[in-house]
Amino acid sequence: METKTGVPTIDKFFLPRSEKPSKILTKRMMIELLNRRVHGEVIDIDPNSFSEPYKQCWLALDNAALGKEFDTLKMVADESLLKQIAQQKAPTPYYPPMSEIQEQIKDVTWYWDNRIPNGKLTVLGGESGVSKSMLAQRLCYLQLHEKQFPDGSPIHKPGEPVLYVDCEGFASGIKKRAQAWQMDLSKFFLWSVDMENDGFINFSNPAFRDELIERVNSANPALVVIDSFGNASAGGQDKLEDVRDLLNFLNKVAYEFDLAILLIAHTRKPPAVFSGKGEINQDDIRGSGHVVAMARSVIGVWLVQTGPEADPNGPRVMAVLKSNYARKPKPIGYDVLNDANNNPMIFFGDAPKPYREPSKAQMCADWIIETLTDEGSPMQPKELEVLAQKAGFKRDTFYSAHRFLERGGLVKDTHGNKNPENAWALVEDREDR
Repeated sequence: METKTGVPTIDKFFLPRSEKPSKILTKRMMIELLNRRVHGEVIDIDPNSFSEPYKQCWLALDNAALGKEFDTLKMVADESLLKQIAQQKAPTPYYPPMSEIQEQIKDVTWYWDNRIPNGKLTVLGGESGVSKSMLAQRLCYLQLHEKQFPDGSPIHKPGEPVLYVDCEGFASGIKKRAQAWQMDLSKFFLWSVDMENDGFINFSNPAFRDELIERVNSANPALVVIDSFGNASAGGQDKLEDVRDLLNFLNKVAYEFDLAILLIAHTRKPPAVFSGKGEINQDDIRGSGHVVAMARSVIGVWLVQTGPEADPNGPRVMAVLKSNYARKPKPIGYDVLNDANNNPMIFFGDAPKPYREPSKAQMCADWIIETLTDEGSPMQPKELEVLAQKAGFKRDTFYSAHRFLERGGLVKDTHGNKNPENAWALVEDREDR
């Protein structure tokens, strides 16, 4: 088939890779099709693919005389729409495949392998009292003075500077720690303000954003700590419109300077030491719906109750709650202790095991060990069972406890369990098991 001007019919009229005309048309597509039809092309497409006012124009062209197409449109279209249709056709957008743009995409690199990526925002979240700020400053110390992180992974740019942005007016405390830890203050850049005269560092204010860029450009740090999210923005933390622009800005700074940004955030829940909750997840981060979504890594810290009583000075755990670029690594434990001069120090180690209330069988097993120890010699099961019932343990619990001890190599039979002379005896080397 040919057009009225002798030009062959065009059925595939945009997006060269598409084998079929689109059933959904954008504004640009509809204007392009009207332009081409005004110039004589015959295009096979369902008019219902158009929306108004473009559909009305398309249907009007069905009755247009040859060479009078534009005059026909004047009867149904306003001047603005006519001008758009009459303009020279804009080139069809070209959307390249991954093969053509892959070199423009930065590969993922790590500040701390599998925990803190470069070029993206990382959130460090936890409840009040878990020493988030001290932990962040200790990471600064590691950057300046160590070759490895606590899990053994390498510090990729050892000795390069760090920038600590104090949004909470805690400069004196940060200074005290830095001096006590003998940090290299020539590479430790602290940005704080006089709270009485200047107020908080507020990244909702363009002037503070510009200053952050200037400071990063000057110091060229490997790590930037923002302490904390709650004071870094004048708006709230829970509404999308209050936080999206700020988080986009921080992500842009991290990307353009190819550095790690650690944003300290608080949780929305009561402190674990009072609530008994302990472990947190990414949903506990204040403003989590937006903060967590825009961070590529989220690290949570919390107190671990290792005994029957909660200890506000107990061991902590640091665990990756969200990771977009790697599998979550093993959690790390840390303790906050004072040195000889009463200066707080952080010591890293294995993640502490949380306390679990012992079951009745476990308590009975402990009772059996204690009773046999006090007796100093083997005892027959029936004799022990009577004593166990007096101590408040049921028969099933008593024998479940015995099976646990026997499998663990802590208790043994003296003659075989069917022998009337059989007794239960402690295994002499049980402490090594």
